[in-house]
Amino acid sequence: MARTISANALTELAKTHGVEPINILEVSWNDGTVIKYADRDIPNTNIQGKILAIANLDEIINIQQSGNSVSISVTLDDSDEMIRTLMNSFDIHKRPCTLYQYFKGLALADSFAVFKGYISSPIVWSEGERT
Repeated sequence: MARTISANALTELAKTHGVEPINILEVSWNDGTVIKYADRDIPNTNIQGKILAIANLDEIINIQQSGNSVSISVTLDDSDEMIRTLMNSFDIHKRPCTLYQYFKGLALADSFAVFKGYISSPIVWSEGERT
């Protein structure tokens, strides 16, 4: 996956202090809906902070060779039961998703993809935790 990073995002990446990217996960659900989830709310957008954890993200960012097979694990807050409703309505396996990084204060167009893939097993639902 070739990454195109805007000049504004490159400026943020070049900083050595006080930079914390916001991770945004975009999922194309079976009903045609595309929803973005972030690891914190992004003001003035409909992107809510529903990402509770992302595992193996550092491995993806550090990969420099193409053709490697990598995966990430994402835990989402589903206290509003939206994802559970989708799981009960559709097979959510193999749904395309993209993980972007974004920097506060920049336009969303300055976000850049760090991972593209598909939802795959195991998909774990925790009723008690709503994740």
